[in-house]
Amino acid sequence: MKLTTLSRLLYILNLDLNYQMVECSVFRAIEKQLLMEQKLDENLPSLLAEYDIHSWIKLHNLKNEVGQPIDFRNHLFLFDIYTDESPKLVCYKSAQIGFSTMAILKSLWLAKHKGLDIIYTMPSSSDMKDFVGGKVNRLIAQNPILLDYVKDKDSIEQKQVGDNIVYYRGTWTEKAAIAVSSDLNIHDEEDRSRQEVIQQY
Repeated sequence: MKLTTLSRLLYILNLDLNYQMVECSVFRAIEKQLLMEQKLDENLPSLLAEYDIHSWIKLHNLKNEVGQPIDFRNHLFLFDIYTDESPKLVCYKSAQIGFSTMAILKSLWLAKHKGLDIIYTMPSSSDMKDFVGGKVNRLIAQNPILLDYVKDKDSIEQKQVGDNIVYYRGTWTEKAAIAVSSDLNIHDEEDRSRQEVIQQY
């Protein structure tokens, strides 16, 4: 029968004094196990953050670009989209619902914890520059963990996250589409993008 930690302790406490040496070594083993369990409990949020984006958001108290905590009470419809890793994900949406914030955070998390190179497109190069400067960079600036992620390479056109890169591109020239390779493409405002260029990413 497999004894729990508590039952082992109770069992040892009832041992005869003649087994003092055995008791001592078993206590040491149990103490080691308890310390390991305590360490696991302390590290559990960090471990979960590597596998679950919501745990990552909570662990680092992530904020949006204006400094407000990421919260799903008024955006519950985004909760499952954050965790959806389907090969193809299409979202029809209205404006200003938090989708771009979700896509930015998700792309940085996937690059860091899933080891993906990512291309993030906007319709034009000027759209992309406005988006990165006004949204992505402000979001990163609000969150120390994201600043740490991109400290090695942080420009308008790419962010290095660990060993991987998130590229930001427009869709009005074919050159933009053939310059880099990726494991994942995110096409923001695809309906305003050049569809023939989108197909080349």
